[in-house]
Amino acid sequence: MSKLVQCIPNFSEGRRPEVVQAIVDAISRASDVRVIDHSMDADHNRSVATFLGTPEDVWRSAVAGARAAVGLIDLNKHTGEHPRIGAVDVIPVVPIRDVSMDEAVALSQNIGADVARQLLVPVYLYEASARSTDRTNLAEIRKGGFEALRNLELEGDRRPDLGPSKLHPTAGAVVVGARGPLVAFNVNLGTDDVTVARAIASKMRKLRDSGVALPGVK
Repeated sequence: MSKLVQCIPNFSEGRRPEVVQAIVDAISRASDVRVIDHSMDADHNRSVATFLGTPEDVWRSAVAGARAAVGLIDLNKHTGEHPRIGAVDVIPVVPIRDVSMDEAVALSQNIGADVARQLLVPVYLYEASARSTDRTNLAEIRKGGFEALRNLELEGDRRPDLGPSKLHPTAGAVVVGARGPLVAFNVNLGTDDVTVARAIASKMRKLRDSGVALPGVK
């Protein structure tokens, strides 16, 4: 049986089905990966594709999907509820079968290097691929979003791991990394008071960080 990796790129487009389909088609055509799911959310204005394949095939298809997203999505015209820093916002790779985390990290670095070199998009490495502890958490890398960073030189703690030191003018930056399996879901609160959401999140973080409960929850 061949090595198997899962890739779950998130794209900043959830309102134009034709754009999402073009990105998914680019992923499918680039290699022998199997696209097992893709979905889009209009409120978040975001879509997610899930595909499986060998490390080499995932590499080719991830870069192809990023290339399509960079060509089709302009963040200057993008609005939505979900935090984002890039047209292709994050590219996680997950080792599934006969692939070590070290191999998955190497794969993520190869994907990031190609995105930086071929598409001229800055790349941040996160999770197991992070080169420093402050880059492990995706939320920290995305802080401020595209609008806060688009006119800045990316220096100091904002300097990307790969690629140019300025956001791509329409596609922003990409976060790439290897991680374990993850389940993400949204909770709707019966209030529009954001301080309630922040208080809940703060309590959850304290429980997790203290080791009392909620291990692995973000």
